[in-house]
Amino acid sequence: MHTLSTLRLHVRELVRTAAYAELDHYYNELEALWHAAPNGSHPYIEATYAGTLFDYSSQSHESIAQFLQAWIAACPDAYHPQLIWGGFCFGRATDIRGYGWAEGVSQDCWLGAAMACENATAALLTAMQRSSRPVAAGITMLQLSSHFREPAWLLELFRQQPATTCAANDQEPELLAQALAHLASYGLTPLAQPPQALPSLLPLREAHEMEQGQDYWLHQVLQWRPACLEALLAYANYLRPRWGGSYEDIEGLASGPLAAGLDEAQRNAIRWIGVYDALSDYPAADEVSAVQAFQARFEAWLQRDLRPEERGDALGRFATFCSYSLNDHARAYALHAASVAAFAPGMYFREVDGPFHSFAYTTLIHQMTDHLDAFKEAIERMCHMDELATPLAMAAVGHEFALWGFAHDAQRARALLDRAAVLSKSQQGDNFDLLTFGYLLWDSDAQEAGYYLFRQCAERRVHDASTALYDIHRGARTNTPDSYINDAARDFWLERAVADGSALAKYNMAWDRLFSDNLDFNDRQHFNAVLQLLQDSREDHRCEAFARLRIGVLLRDFGTPREQEEGILCYLRSLIDDQDDWAAARACAEIALAYMHGRGVIRSRFAAIEWAQYATRLLPDNEGIEEIEQQVLNSHSLVKSVGTVLGAFFNRGKVSAEDLPPKTAS
Repeated sequence: MHTLSTLRLHVRELVRTAAYAELDHYYNELEALWHAAPNGSHPYIEATYAGTLFDYSSQSHESIAQFLQAWIAACPDAYHPQLIWGGFCFGRATDIRGYGWAEGVSQDCWLGAAMACENATAALLTAMQRSSRPVAAGITMLQLSSHFREPAWLLELFRQQPATTCAANDQEPELLAQALAHLASYGLTPLAQPPQALPSLLPLREAHEMEQGQDYWLHQVLQWRPACLEALLAYANYLRPRWGGSYEDIEGLASGPLAAGLDEAQRNAIRWIGVYDALSDYPAADEVSAVQAFQARFEAWLQRDLRPEERGDALGRFATFCSYSLNDHARAYALHAASVAAFAPGMYFREVDGPFHSFAYTTLIHQMTDHLDAFKEAIERMCHMDELATPLAMAAVGHEFALWGFAHDAQRARALLDRAAVLSKSQQGDNFDLLTFGYLLWDSDAQEAGYYLFRQCAERRVHDASTALYDIHRGARTNTPDSYINDAARDFWLERAVADGSALAKYNMAWDRLFSDNLDFNDRQHFNAVLQLLQDSREDHRCEAFARLRIGVLLRDFGTPREQEEGILCYLRSLIDDQDDWAAARACAEIALAYMHGRGVIRSRFAAIEWAQYATRLLPDNEGIEEIEQQVLNSHSLVKSVGTVLGAFFNRGKVSAEDLPPKTAS
């Protein structure tokens, strides 16, 4: 049986030895097997993705591009080198564009992505010239035309006009230079010349297909492989509301004529795209009606005729819902075990966030042990894909401490952690990363195992692992045994984390110097050193608002008159509407102190009182902010407090609206 993990091992060995002819022959064999296999049962299409051939954690995009160009040169008449090169270029277009909402994409990124799409399209058209049934190339064009606009020159070819209009035409030099830099960062160069003819097997488009390229490509693919499930799934993915479609559109596709050649389980695979999308944002436990609706829909869905992929997926997500929304962890655990059993052998989720994270949380935090064999199986299946750091680290801890059914094997544990450290560099966007797993161990009273993981990760320079050890040795975790509290170890790991470039560690070091080291910040050497640490820490989104707050206070208290103004205007004022209530309220309180002492602003007790009271309204019952309010009001003495308020009121004349907090100013 061909599984993606076994295919990947083989093709990566052929890539390693640069066996170009053998690689092309192997892909031709896979394609033939796929055509002969039942619809949707063979992993050939995913095997043509560049991520199957190459390990992005250890190979640069430039080296991958060079290999693919060498493969094309070695097999100039072959289909698959052009197909995979085209898919690689499309993937880089999505990277350049980024993965946020369209309105947040800059012009240079749009242009760079468009130029990468031109490379992809040219390669895919070339591939189509070399196959009588270029299904995989057609599916990639379907995805490209759904994700982006097709190149203008492609539409010119379909209009039987010369292909002349390229994305780089008539662009501003600076914008073009930025776009070219995006391409170069992925080993790409702009398309030298667009093709001047369409592949002979492509018919011209109908008028409505000129603006709906995905419809054209879907119909072509279905001509080459009727009822192609992979194509229909790819098309349905872009019918979700976030791409301008609707759940009704997905249902219409699944129940319509294009899917008539599918069986019910396959049609439900299309429907699952919409069902999962609608059920992906779980309600809180106190949203009773929403919880009931979600539960009913999950339970009804699981009564349907489903393929192993969709049944395993649905069971895992239902389990996550039961844990999060129902607080029924025993049921969640049983459903997670059922999910593992429902997937085809060797298959499981391909991401750590979501059900796999939930399975680990339920097992560790709620001390579930009835289905440890399923938990071990889930970890091992994810390890076999060799794509994600977290399951490898989980298996390593299992082998080191003989947990969850893993046999003790310290050597195997070290090898797994070596690989996990490499993969962790590309997993920093995941919530369930190596450190989160370590904290799960720690919070489940497996401190020895958690410390082992943090220490091993820190020695391998995993991002922020040294910071985690710093937190442990200073006792920041609430359940830290006294034996771990160690000032010397705390300082060692903090310095190591800063040396590794951790922005979070730089914030922690700045905090220590501000509040623990008794430094004189009138000394510009100390002032500049802490200011630089705070500025560097802003690279981490977790630190950004708090670093701005500390910079503002530092400039206000120890800066030159100009720096004091900058501290108030550029740093503290910029925080008063921050999403973090504490940061916003504390910034307002610190502005109150600035007005009280006349640092960076006029000296005005009236403005100070207004800012202090505004801060307490933003965040009532906060001890630190209340202390500042009391200081501003002189409230240690009732007589002085009343006098302070009255004096501030009668001397408010020089205060303008710009000196007051937003609501007061209005």
